Amino acid sequence: MIQLGFFISNLINYFWLLHFNMAGKLALLRLKIIDDCLNNTRRKYTKFDLIRAIEDKLNNVGITKKDGEKTIPYTISESAFNKDIYLIKHVYKAPITCHKTDHYYYYTSNFNLNGISANADEKRTFEVGLSFLSLLKNTDYAARYQSVLEKLISSSSDYNTDREIVQIESPLGNLGMEWFDKIYDAIIEYNTLKINYTRYDSNHVQKQFVVSPYMLKEYHNRWYMVAKLHDEKTDFINCYGLDRIKSITASKEKFKFHNHEPFNASAFFEHSMGITRDNAAAPIELVLKFTKISIPYVLSEPWHHSQKIINQTPESLTISIKVYPSHELNMKVLSYGAGVEVIKPIEYKKHILSVIKDMNKIYK
Repeated sequence: MIQLGFFISNLINYFWLLHFNMAGKLALLRLKIIDDCLNNTRRKYTKFDLIRAIEDKLNNVGITKKDGEKTIPYTISESAFNKDIYLIKHVYKAPITCHKTDHYYYYTSNFNLNGISANADEKRTFEVGLSFLSLLKNTDYAARYQSVLEKLISSSSDYNTDREIVQIESPLGNLGMEWFDKIYDAIIEYNTLKINYTRYDSNHVQKQFVVSPYMLKEYHNRWYMVAKLHDEKTDFINCYGLDRIKSITASKEKFKFHNHEPFNASAFFEHSMGITRDNAAAPIELVLKFTKISIPYVLSEPWHHSQKIINQTPESLTISIKVYPSHELNMKVLSYGAGVEVIKPIEYKKHILSVIKDMNKIYK
């Protein structure tokens, strides 16, 4: 389970150790991108190549411009670019010139705008990290660290904007990311929240309640708040989809720990397949038999950390996992179609069979 907030903070700390110290202004950032391109010995950059490199690099991490009330992609004019070239040449004393016939810019001697020193492995590690960082580029959390983002992307030398090397799957919709910042802050500060929430199976009925938020968890491009419900009748910890939250306000109720102890995510989700954790149910010992074509998929990417091989032949694979019955488990089993058979428990096998019968009715 990847904690992106933790990952980002450590990524930022790591690259501060590379010791760059430049202002978070876009003008200086553009100069650094130009400098990175000219230090890239693998290709030559004309004026329009450099303009495109600046625009691509800034837009890739969510830096935009305002056009009235509209937000538009970041662009740079030729006149602004010419001013950047003047600054880097006359203010920063860069030995920059333009080839008379081929019109590409280059340094006539070794030069680096701010003396950053990072080896090839560090640069590659950094650019992979930026791909993960882009998952949060449209959140308030990322916006608060805009200047840090600018410094991070500016420190990546030899950046190739012509091709996408690492692509991270991201959701097509917003999916409640407007709540990410408030929940994250509440978790850090041990504050409680009052939320209006609508379950997908509730016919759009909103319920209001107070929670103590423990963590943010991502699963299949959806974000969830793991939180303790303030209810005298129960002592439940639930997972709330951010896309189903209608409003969030601060609550004055005291923060509550579960059983008076800090939340233990590993223990709580020990038997979960995905995000579901039934507070009342016990996990089941699920035995599954896979056909020959499914074997390499199950072995290379285990279904669950509790997966054990019961029997394996060239034609089939039988495993066991200890998990909670859940919607995610059902979807996983059904996604393998005829490539998997539920052996036991018999009650779960009957449940999957009933779903298959209902599907059969649809396609008759």
